[in-house]
Parts: sequence; structure tokens; C-alpha cells
Amino acid sequence: MANGKDAEIRTGEDRFLLSRRDFGKFAGAGLGVLLLGFLAPARGRAQADAASVLGDMKGLIAAYVEITPDNTVWLVTPEAEMGQGVESALPAILAEEMEADWDKVATRLSGAGEYYINPGKNMQATGRSMAVRGYFELLRQVGATARDMLRQAAAERWGIAIDRCKAEKSHLVNLDTGARLRFADVADAASRLPIPEKVELKPRERFSIIGTSFPRKDVVAKVTGRAVFGVDVDLPGMLVATIAQPPAFGGKLLRFDEKAALAVHGVVTALPISDGLAVVAESYWQARQGIEAANPEFDSGPNGDLSTDDIMADLASGLDEAGIVAREDGDISALARSAKRLSGEYSVPYLAHTTMEPMSCTVHVRDDACEVWAPSQGPIRLRDDLAAVLRMDPAQITVHRTYLGGGFGRRWQTDFAVQAAEISRAVKRPVKLIWSREEDVQHDYYRPAFAMRFAAGLDRKGRLEALDIKVSGASIGEWGKAPRPGVLDRLAVSGLGDSHYAIPNYRVESVKKAGVVPIGTWRSVGHSQNGFFLESIIDEAAHAAGQDPLKFRRAMLDHHPRWRPVLDEIAKLSGWGKPLPKGRARGIAVAESYGSYMAEVVEISVENDTDLRIHNIFCVIDCGFAVNPGNVERQVESAVIYGLTAALTGKITISGGAVEQSNFHDYPALMMEETPPIKVKILQNAKTLDAKEIGGVGEPALPPIAPALANAVFAATGKRIRSLPLADHGFTLA
Repeated sequence: MANGKDAEIRTGEDRFLLSRRDFGKFAGAGLGVLLLGFLAPARGRAQADAASVLGDMKGLIAAYVEITPDNTVWLVTPEAEMGQGVESALPAILAEEMEADWDKVATRLSGAGEYYINPGKNMQATGRSMAVRGYFELLRQVGATARDMLRQAAAERWGIAIDRCKAEKSHLVNLDTGARLRFADVADAASRLPIPEKVELKPRERFSIIGTSFPRKDVVAKVTGRAVFGVDVDLPGMLVATIAQPPAFGGKLLRFDEKAALAVHGVVTALPISDGLAVVAESYWQARQGIEAANPEFDSGPNGDLSTDDIMADLASGLDEAGIVAREDGDISALARSAKRLSGEYSVPYLAHTTMEPMSCTVHVRDDACEVWAPSQGPIRLRDDLAAVLRMDPAQITVHRTYLGGGFGRRWQTDFAVQAAEISRAVKRPVKLIWSREEDVQHDYYRPAFAMRFAAGLDRKGRLEALDIKVSGASIGEWGKAPRPGVLDRLAVSGLGDSHYAIPNYRVESVKKAGVVPIGTWRSVGHSQNGFFLESIIDEAAHAAGQDPLKFRRAMLDHHPRWRPVLDEIAKLSGWGKPLPKGRARGIAVAESYGSYMAEVVEISVENDTDLRIHNIFCVIDCGFAVNPGNVERQVESAVIYGLTAALTGKITISGGAVEQSNFHDYPALMMEETPPIKVKILQNAKTLDAKEIGGVGEPALPPIAPALANAVFAATGKRIRSLPLADHGFTLA
């Protein structure tokens, strides 16, 4: 095994191969190794009951911890690493309780396995900002149990009581004599001990890793180019494929020029598949040239007349239909008695994920097994979907997870992996499938378009006494499945049905409008549009009442102990209430999502009515307990930039049943030179280390950015933005 320094920067397939190859050598030499999950019970428990697996501490330690003879502590990350820092945050929780030396800890990504199920959602799926808060208690218990088993093994070797043996920086210390042992010296003995009935978790004041801004383990590999993403996998005998899918939803392949495709140097075959046409070659560029030479033709299927106008008209019609009531406080008829009433309609478009790495996956299908190398947000789902398609037992499917070049919910889907499996089975060789950017944009699972109507009532003192909201859009949970009449899609009302605003009379309704456009989870999911809806309404109400927008919000949130310090801090950070330079204006928005409390202020100026300049963005987040504050700050910045891109220009449109956009020239991303200064303040407000007090980080900063920006535009121009993106209203970044 390589030394600890080298081990830290190993990523991808070489790590899997090294562990399997060297295990026998280590064990045969009598060297201590705590087994990894793919060698331990988890490997053979593909269909195990999740609850029983999560109660098997011996199996969990084997799944998460490996100590190699050079005293490197390898810790396994059960979630997908897509830039959010989870491959460091989760192992750090383990290392903290284990008393491992963080500088010499190495990490790797897990494959699919029930031992890696997130207890917070009972599935192995990266999303909902659930990584730290979902695994926090589990990983602390695993780390503390492994630590005490190592202490017990050392104590028995020294003939002392366990309380005279201390673990520190991957060593065991005899408190009576000062003697020291490495973890590796007793790992084998420790792995044979019974599980302690009870272990003591470290108090917060003794943390030395988590709660501080520590270095991420994936940075060196990514900077040096050694990190393995989906497109980087390279196997002996591997072919490379790309595809062309029908532009129109529901379209079919009619014909293609097979002879022309095969005439391209390096092309092996042109293969019709269930989703279109695949061309397989020695390299991606050859496959891409083969697709172009094949000149595939498709029909438009049953949706050839579908357009964005049709879809938005259908959503608008839903606002006149009876919906499913998601929340009803007080008596909404109080609206009729309000001193001042407001009403209006809002809408948002479809949005694509546009991950920097287009969809990719490598699959090798054999007669009796299938091996997959995938940038996946849901490896168990991927395993089981491939098992169903290939008619294999899930235990015959091995999933190796690579880094993700962006996910945002898109890589929860398995369509690209199923395609790769279909191609590999046909050519009987390992195949790496890489979509073009055009295929990626035009065959996404989009953030659904939504329409919203509201009516609000203010009392004589300017207080919001009644609010009635109805949303109309497709249900993510029902897309591609049988509709469930009368069953609420809670994703459609996220941030509305669970709002903390103290509004005496408050009703939220949801109308489900089924559609043919594929939809799925997109960063912050329903909060992404509902944050814009609700915070724009609150801003409208504040201005109608002639009140300061921040104070107006505070009056309705003052009852909540977590909101008060957030609002105080955003006012201080942004200088809210203090004079601005001439021509500048501020907008504010807040949102609670995924257990975190977020406030944002955007400072702008507008020239010539539409030339928009964003001078500053201020963010305050209370995520309870920040495992790595430096990384939390970067995640807030990331979500703000992603949400700002969508607010400014993000819009997927449909014509002739097909997506009109195709690449970054017509679906642009915010560039570095366009990104304004973003200032972030983190509040560590969890009173205890109960996971219920810990919030998510990757998504909560997105919902407030669009309304904060739109509210700033209103403050600067008097123009109320009720639909996104701002580009539709003529605004461009100056």
C-alpha cells in the first residue's frame, strides 16, 4: 500500500483495485486490517432490511473503516461527492470520534450497499441537503465504537484497564507508562472483539476537527488532475459511445445511415437502442463524428405540437381549479374584511441542470454479472434499475462510484446508465457512454414550470392578517407514474406549507397538472420556486403597508428563536437601514429549508431602466452546527451563484414538442467575471449536537436569491418582477 500522503490523493478505480488486490497480502502476513464494506457482510446483503443493517454495528464498522499496515485510516463516504465537500465532511465526523489523525486519513467513495443508507431518509441518495444531518449520529457512533475497540485491543496487549488507554492521532497511549501503539498494530485484534454495549461520544468542547475549517481531501486530486470523474474511467478493452435521442418528447428513431457511420475511422457499430441511436467507437470524438455521419431522423411522436405557450396556459388554467389544501390556518374568509387587499399571479419556467460534466457512465455487462462505474447520486437505485433491465439479481451488480462533475439532482436519475448497459450488452465489451452537451440540455429531467396566484389582506395597522396561495404545476413524484388524485405532492408546496411566518389566516392549495416534459429534482427542489413566490408576496405586502421590508418580516418571525439572530445579523452584515450610495437599492429575502435558516440581501443599481449591476450579496445562514465552516461558506456561495444564474437568464422553452435550447450559448451560466462579491456569515446556533438541530447547507442559500434580487429591482425601479428570468423583462448585467 502506498504511504499515507499518496493515499490521500488516490481517487476512483485505482482505490477499489488496490484494496481488493492487497487485502489477501495484508491478511496473509498477519497485518491488521479492519475490513471494508465490499469485503464484509454488506457485500452479500443487497436485499437486506435497512433497519436491521443499520443496527449491525460490526457490519457498519467493516463498511466504513479500514486501517492499513502503514497506519493509514481509510474512511468511506456513503454520499456522492459532486463538489460540495461531502467526502471530507462525513469522514471528518468519523475521524473526530475515532481520534484519527486527519492529516493521515484517506477517503474513498462507497458503492451501492444497504450499510450506506442515510438514516435520515432511509435510502442511499445524495440530496435534500441531508448528508451531514442524516449521517451525523450514525458516523459518530461508528467512529466511537471503532475507537473503543482499538483501545480495548491495546489495553489487553498491555494488561491494563481500558480507561488507562487513550486514543489520539491514530495511536493508542498507555497512560501509566507512556507507551504507544499505532492503530494498525492492534487493528486485527480489535476487529475480532465484541461490540461494546455503550460508547461515550466526545463533548463539543473537545472537538479538534469538526467545527473548524479543515482541508478537504479531494482538493489535491482535483487540482493535479488525478481525480476520477465519470468521463475519466478507462478500462482495458473499453469502447466509447455517444447517442442521439429524439428531439421531441415521445419521438422515435425512423432511419439512419449505418454505412456512413461505419465509414468513420474508429467506429465499431451504429446501434439502435430504446432511447434512440448509439454509435460505438474507439474514442468519443470518433463516436461523435459517427453520429453526425449517421444523420439519424426521428418523428415528433404524439407531442409534436406542444409549445411553452400551451404549457403555461395549462398551468394558468389550473389556478381556476379546486386544489388540494396543504395548509389552512384560521379562516381565509378574513380576506374579505381586510383593510387593504393585494392579489396577483407569478410564474417560473422549466430549468435545466447543466452540470459541467454531461451525463456519462461506464458499464461492463457479462453473462452473469455487471460492473458499473458511475457518477451517481443514487447507487442503490442504479444497482436495482440495472438489475431489473438486465434481469439479474442485485447482488450481481457492482457499482463503483466516481466523482460527479456536478449533480444538482440530475444524477439521481438512471437513464444514462441504463443506456450504457444496453450498449455494453449488445457489443459484449465494457462501454463508456458520454452524452454531448446538446443531448444533456435537451434530454434533462427539468425543474418543473409553475404558476401561482395569491390574495393577501392587511389590517388597519398594516399587518398581514390573511394570505391565500394556490400553486399549479406537475408533480415530480408522479412524473412517469400513475396519477394519484387527491394526494398532495409535498414538493410542490415546500416552503409554503411549512412557512414559519405568523399569519393568522393562511391557506395553501396545490393543483397538479400532469405534463409530458420530463421533470425531476433540481437544487432545492420546490423551495426554488416557492421561495421566489412567497418572499415576493411578503415584499409586496411590506411596501403596500408602507413598512420597512426587514422589519415587516421580523414582526412575523419574532416568535421563532432561530430567526431572530439571523435577521439581526443580516441587518448588521448588509448595513440595512443605513444610507446607500446614490442610485443603489437593496432587496431582502429569507427562507427556511432543509433545516437551515437563511437570509440574503442583494445590493444593486439599475441604469437606463434595464442595465443591472449587482454590487454586493450578503448571506447569513444558521445551519445549527457547521462541521466545516469554510466549506459551508463555499456552499452558500455556490448555491447563490447557481440560483442567480437561473434568476437572471435560466429558461427552458418548448417548441414542436422539443427543447429549443442546446448549449451554453442559449442557456448561459454566470461567468466568474460576472459574479458579484458574496459575503457570508455563519451562525452556530445549535444548542446541542442533536442531529435535529443541524441543517443542510448545499441547497438552503438558493431559494432567497431570486426574490432578494427581484425585490431589489423593485426598490430601485418600482417595477415588480412576477415571472423569471429577469432577462424576459429586458434586464441584462451591466
